[in-house]
Amino acid sequence: MDKQAEYGTQNGQGIAGETISIRPRAGALELARVVAAVRAGERPDPADVATVKALHPGDEGGRAIDVVLKGRDPADLIADLHSGDFETRWAAWRQIAQLLPTDELRESVEIVDSWADLEAPTREWLIPAWLPAGRIGMVSGKGGKGKTWMLLQLAATMASGEREWLGRASSPDKAVLPVEPGAVVFASWEDEAEEIKRRLCIWDAALHRQADAQREAEGLPLIQRLQHTPKTGRGLRFLDMARRGPVWGVGEGDLYNQRPQLLEAGKIVREKCEEIGARLLILDSLGYAYGRDDSDNAGVADFMAAWDSWGRDHSCAVLLVHHPPKPQSEGATSSGYRGAGSWEMHARFRWELGDGAGDSDTARLSCEKASYAKRPEPVYLKRSKGTGWAWRTSKEQTPPEAADKAGRRQGKQRQKQATGSSNGNTGAEYGGLSGKNTL
Repeated sequence: MDKQAEYGTQNGQGIAGETISIRPRAGALELARVVAAVRAGERPDPADVATVKALHPGDEGGRAIDVVLKGRDPADLIADLHSGDFETRWAAWRQIAQLLPTDELRESVEIVDSWADLEAPTREWLIPAWLPAGRIGMVSGKGGKGKTWMLLQLAATMASGEREWLGRASSPDKAVLPVEPGAVVFASWEDEAEEIKRRLCIWDAALHRQADAQREAEGLPLIQRLQHTPKTGRGLRFLDMARRGPVWGVGEGDLYNQRPQLLEAGKIVREKCEEIGARLLILDSLGYAYGRDDSDNAGVADFMAAWDSWGRDHSCAVLLVHHPPKPQSEGATSSGYRGAGSWEMHARFRWELGDGAGDSDTARLSCEKASYAKRPEPVYLKRSKGTGWAWRTSKEQTPPEAADKAGRRQGKQRQKQATGSSNGNTGAEYGGLSGKNTL
């Protein structure tokens, strides 16, 4: 066979006048399985890794694959697939694609040619404009501000079937942050289940006292309403992870592959979410859940991509409680976060809990990144006097922000007077609320 026919055979391309079967190059299937495992956050088969590493220019298969890899280690090529830089990822994929048979390509890449046949339903939200269903995001803010307990309120609100997180209203549609009911898994490396129950009971008692002032309290105690039942599809499952270690890292004795990957603890968390059909998974905190260097962009990209992919497959949003922030300069208003830029790059949303009106009993919750909606206005909070830890909405704003807002209003009024029109936004921009909180 001449060189042209040999090239056609290696790439699965028929040469005019002859029929040639598609045959992958030696090592291609093994490398494809390694790539698929890493992309899914799973541990590759040691035999596949050994086969790829065994290839060298001294044999026919080695010469074929070396032309594609250009002397690069397969592990480095896989690392590039998870780079934070799009061009790097695409260049790596072009190399690997040459090694994959046609069927493998169809399985690993979603190809859309007919846009008319593609269904694009309205995006589903767990909290309109704040929390998209099935995607990954994080909460940042300085340590000790109350992120954990704010998210515990979110978990309890969602799991119990309530729709009024951080504030009660006469109608769910009028709630400050209306929440779609569903099952929640709260995985904690910091607090034990007994402490979680103590907090929830104190919160429930305070809410009942508030209700008693106006009418007789109705319904079951919160603790009973949090019990998961398949009939309602709601409930709160708590996972005490303190003794299990991180969900992501390098396994003990894992000498053949030093790239971080899904660990046994991560498999347990996913399994427990899938058992109850969880719509929300909270990992508290990321400093414990992610067992590697949080400044490694490639490693962070792997972690975020794997958990976001899992969340999409199981319609479960993943909410990460991030590390304490970088030290702030005097007068800074943002609490920020520490670590690689890939954290925010790959998060589909990021909330920030910062200081409020100047004391520890007030806070400002803002959405610093919103990939699928216009960034919502911040929500101002104060601690509930009935619990001492729970947050509830407040109309108070920080003095600088209140002044800035007033200045913006005056500017709009002047513009309106000058042009005779206003550029104000309407509720239609978000599409309103429906039974599924869609936009």
